[in-house]
Amino acid sequence: MKKTGNNKKWKIINIWAARVIFCFIVLGVIFHQTLEIKAEGEARKTVRVGYYNMDGYHNLDEDGHYSGYGYDFLQMIGRYLPYSYEYVGYEKSWNEMLEMLQNGEIDIVTGGARTEEREKIFAYSDHAIGTNITVLAVREDDTTFESKNYDTYDGTVLGFVKSSFRTESFRNYAELHHFSYVPVYYDTFAHMDEALQKGLLDGIVCSNLRRLNREKVLDQFDYNDFYVMTVKGNEQLMDEIDEAIEKLDKDEPGWRTSLMYQYYGNSSSDRLSLTAEERNYLQSLEEKGTVLKILVNPDRKPYSYFEDGEAKGIIPSVFACTADALGISYEIIETKDRDEYYRMLKDGEADICIDMGSDYSEAERLGYELTDAYMSSGFSRITRHGFSDEIHTVASIKKSFLLSEYLDERFSDGKILYYNSLDECIQAVKNGEADAAFFYTYTVQEIMKEDFRNTFDFTITSGEYVSFSMGVRRELESGLLTSLNKALRSIRNNEIESIILETTENIERSGGLIRFLYTNPGYGMVLVAVAGLIALISGIAIMGRKSRKKLLIAYEEVKAANNAKKDFLSKMSHDIRTPMNAIMGMTEILALHADDEKFVRDYLDKMRVSEKYLLGLLNEVLDMNRIDSGTIELKKEPFLLPDLLEDISVMIHELADAKEQELELDTAGIRHPSVKGDAQRLEQILVNLLVNATKYTDSGGKILLRAEEEADGCYCFHVKDNGMGIPKDFQDKIYDAFSRAEDSRVSRIQGTGLGMAIVKGFVELMDGKISVISEVGKGTEFIVHIPLEINETCCLENADDTEKIKEGIQDKKREGVSGLHVLLVEDNDLNREIAQELLSSMGVSTDCAVNGRDGVEQFLASRPGTFDVILMDLQMPVMNGIEACRQIRSCGREDREIPVIALTANAYPEDIENCRAAGMNAHISKPVDMQKLYEHLQEICGRK
Repeated sequence: MKKTGNNKKWKIINIWAARVIFCFIVLGVIFHQTLEIKAEGEARKTVRVGYYNMDGYHNLDEDGHYSGYGYDFLQMIGRYLPYSYEYVGYEKSWNEMLEMLQNGEIDIVTGGARTEEREKIFAYSDHAIGTNITVLAVREDDTTFESKNYDTYDGTVLGFVKSSFRTESFRNYAELHHFSYVPVYYDTFAHMDEALQKGLLDGIVCSNLRRLNREKVLDQFDYNDFYVMTVKGNEQLMDEIDEAIEKLDKDEPGWRTSLMYQYYGNSSSDRLSLTAEERNYLQSLEEKGTVLKILVNPDRKPYSYFEDGEAKGIIPSVFACTADALGISYEIIETKDRDEYYRMLKDGEADICIDMGSDYSEAERLGYELTDAYMSSGFSRITRHGFSDEIHTVASIKKSFLLSEYLDERFSDGKILYYNSLDECIQAVKNGEADAAFFYTYTVQEIMKEDFRNTFDFTITSGEYVSFSMGVRRELESGLLTSLNKALRSIRNNEIESIILETTENIERSGGLIRFLYTNPGYGMVLVAVAGLIALISGIAIMGRKSRKKLLIAYEEVKAANNAKKDFLSKMSHDIRTPMNAIMGMTEILALHADDEKFVRDYLDKMRVSEKYLLGLLNEVLDMNRIDSGTIELKKEPFLLPDLLEDISVMIHELADAKEQELELDTAGIRHPSVKGDAQRLEQILVNLLVNATKYTDSGGKILLRAEEEADGCYCFHVKDNGMGIPKDFQDKIYDAFSRAEDSRVSRIQGTGLGMAIVKGFVELMDGKISVISEVGKGTEFIVHIPLEINETCCLENADDTEKIKEGIQDKKREGVSGLHVLLVEDNDLNREIAQELLSSMGVSTDCAVNGRDGVEQFLASRPGTFDVILMDLQMPVMNGIEACRQIRSCGREDREIPVIALTANAYPEDIENCRAAGMNAHISKPVDMQKLYEHLQEICGRK
């Protein structure tokens, strides 16, 4: 028995030893390959970075460990740059940093704001790397000053850092608010901090990018972007950095918010400036040992729920931040269900209810006063998977006042079925008792993430939302309500967004793989195959047979998989370069004929053709869900086929003209020009074929695009050239991805070998056929048959009728929106000017705001009904568009439901959902499709 035990023990040891050896082999192979790859790459150059001491932005501890916003930013862009960094001047002041940069002792410094004086000497990155705010702060224990009470600021002694642009900024701020001060200047932030703590200063003026030490903020103002700086003449270095920032923005668009939250989200700069009465009240609570009783709905996951007796979710987390800021003690009362929650709310058994709707009347009826709204949520609907019938019954939770109000407006009493809990509602939809159920958007998101069997479908409802506020029992002193409001305002938007993100990400991890396999059963075999491959490689490693060779093969396969992203980008490049080439070429020509109005108008029309095509491609790239799944839905919309072919011809002419080729368009065989189908897909097919024709035809050659109408609504398209031709043994392979003929002439021509794979895919998607006739040295003809439905409502027989239709469409565009009054909230001067001009051409009058806060203030200062619609950008300084919309929705005015349309470059699905959750009515991505905007405005006009 003893011997058997030893054998088992040694067997286990041998197995683990083999696993460890295998891991070392894999790591060794990867390390070896990495060294080889690096050795082949270009040599890394050293860039000297000005690294000044600023807690939170540039940190350096006793062990030589670097950290901070500025340091992490350099590491992030370093992924895209062949740089090694040398950090210089931690003991130096900001003023000395600028002198060192000017003298060539360092190459770059980060964190600099643009000023006229600096721009005479230094070059800046095109892209801002963050936004800083001027902060007026005093000692934490100083009760002399009150926030916004400028009389208490008068005669203060304030510290500034030398050469800071904030000196002038604060002078203007003091003049605006009519108080005097005595400035004292310091070389470094550290010296200024020391003087404040010793009582030599009343306060300091600094940036929000510096962590405050035992201090509190009186005021924040003057928002400015900051950049990477170098000396003039070193623009090549700055170009490389800008390119790296662009790549970082593309790969990690939220990196600025993440860094701000990481280094400043919980800093003391968020501490509040409370009035003496508020401080005294909070202190009295502490002295009495008061523990406030807090109430929250237990059945609203992920917003609020209980787990092992502890309150969890978005709302309890937001309240925890608020309570920490005020230093109050509290206990969240666990309720077993909604009935108990509503009973306690009605009986006033809680001091604060942290998840009340922003309904002052309902709060007053229950005996509570409301804080400002701190968060909004949209509504979404779930149905059984594949359900497409009319909704007859809707499941709803009993006593859910906010949800009931939403449903009562949309469904009659007989249609709404009430259940005791969220789970019962979900079960009712699942077993067919109810056709649908409506919940808050993040609740539906959680349901879908846990739905690994793919039981449900969901739909986000547009333009509907609810705001959450905190209710304070009326019997409590007002100091608690006002303190809560200040604390809620001090919690930054990115903190709440991070709480939401963290909560929903934690939920998302549940059932991920299982759900994926249920949804995509075919991948189960792939998973088994991969597992088998891993087991096979492991066995080879343990047996020690040719392990290095096998592992190298496995490594190459992994590397090939990682190149999938590059392949996708190459594919997009193939389609994007053609219209871009046309736009760039026509721009150059326009510059030579700027005084010829007719010529300019003609070329602008031609440029719009390429812009439209390019925008269609970009929208396709942005819709990642469809790209990842490989599914593209075909449209069935009316269009004029001769016009589409003319547009394509205009686009290709730039390529043909560059090689002095003759491009002919023949549309005489089209009897019914008005058809229905997917114009964009047809355009992509023909553009790809024509681009290849120009590439593989010598200078002076001929290219033909001919369209003919066949029987039964099928159209035949011929793309013919007299170029180099395709070898017979390669004609069967031309539709394979990445395939190119082995020909010295072909190898010199730029291309990825993806164009024909794109063509074949779209032709088959449209139920068409494609064939090729080709002979080496004589040319190639592609013949494409595509079924298109004849538009019977507009069957035209000649070009004159076609022109009449186009004129009618233009007349329609000019009708219906004249007289609207729009508030345009846009921080970019050029975008604002262009939008104003285009809106003016429709007869729409426009007032402009330069950021979200400005937009809210203009709206609140106007008479109710002044504006018919608000057009809102999203990414803006001072206040973003999401928060601006939330504040408008919760302001209490009678016109707070004014239509709000997002006009933004943020075009991912989550951006659209965020807009809806904030209460926006529609989302239009930039560059703005004016026809789409017109249609939204016309709809608003109709409602009005």
